[in-house]
Amino acid sequence: MSSEGNTEYSASAMLHLFCCICNSIFLPDAPPEADPVATPCGHVYHRDCIERVIQSDVHSQPQCHVCAAPLPAAEELLKLFIAFEESDYDKKIKDAVHEATSYGDRSLDAAAAEAECRDKIRVLQSEQEYNVTMLASLETEWSAIEKMNLAAQQRMKDLEGDLADAERQIKELEEQMRAA
Repeated sequence: MSSEGNTEYSASAMLHLFCCICNSIFLPDAPPEADPVATPCGHVYHRDCIERVIQSDVHSQPQCHVCAAPLPAAEELLKLFIAFEESDYDKKIKDAVHEATSYGDRSLDAAAAEAECRDKIRVLQSEQEYNVTMLASLETEWSAIEKMNLAAQQRMKDLEGDLADAERQIKELEEQMRAA
């Protein structure tokens, strides 16, 4: 597996120390829903993690998250018993905790995450200011269009009145011509 001074583990060993869905380490004193179980393809998951996958794919054949092999029914999963030497187990837990809290990894650095959030907030605030300005401009344009529409409607009524007057005059002229 690894020499005493080496903190790296083989990919195969790591694959069987952590759930392939939630990436949490398997704990020997975990509750039954967190028991490690293996699929027929040999990948290892917490029981509750893989059962959620199996139950969520009711319309299609659920697949292994690692190799896409078909998954069996939940009751067909093979329960595993993981035994650690205490010192080996402590080392793996210590490494997992160190990795999760390491400030060397920028993605897990709280200050970097906060700065990234503040940058996103500034961008969103700037976008909001632009949208407010655009909305005010569009509201002004809409008001002008409504005024033009009202003027056009009034002009249409005036023209309809003029048309009615013209048609009336034509009828009067036609009557005068018939009478003459």
